Amino acid sequence: LLYHGTIARRHGLETAIRALLLIKESIPNIELLILGSGDDKDRLVQLVKDLSLDFYVRFSNGEVPLQSIPEYIGQADLCIIPMLLDVFSRSTLPVKMLECVQLDIPVVSSRIESFLFYLDESMVRYFEPGDEADLAKQVIALHDAPEEMQLLAANAANFRSKYSWDREKKYHFDLVDSLSSKNGRP
Repeated sequence: LLYHGTIARRHGLETAIRALLLIKESIPNIELLILGSGDDKDRLVQLVKDLSLDFYVRFSNGEVPLQSIPEYIGQADLCIIPMLLDVFSRSTLPVKMLECVQLDIPVVSSRIESFLFYLDESMVRYFEPGDEADLAKQVIALHDAPEEMQLLAANAANFRSKYSWDREKKYHFDLVDSLSSKNGRP
């Protein structure tokens, strides 16, 4: 499992760490790699120790250079985005999700409406925010069905074609052109 990005309480990494207590019973060789830094890292490192999960969770040594992130993602079997539901998350679409999708790595993510707007349940496996049992259930189910992991990644390719830069660029240029012409400009 891979999480990459800011290590902050709102990103729900405690949920992911606690889910490992359940996952390791079914997948004894599971590993969660957390890349990044942030104000919640020390607390989470201590939580890993308190739960005796040192064997299952690794943290990067500080920030990872941006150019190295694709390599880490490419080595993952599954990316996780355990974000908690709050005012911030209700209006976001994490770049980390798009990076995993772009590199054909399946994603397990908190079920947040703004995420579902772009990536439906055929593209991402969702779980209830903050629910470590549901997260564990989804990870175990995908581990037991590797063909479904491949299907999620393949279906997410639809997102890439729908929201390509060429399409988005045209949309925004057309929008600016239409607004300019309404104001009497050519």
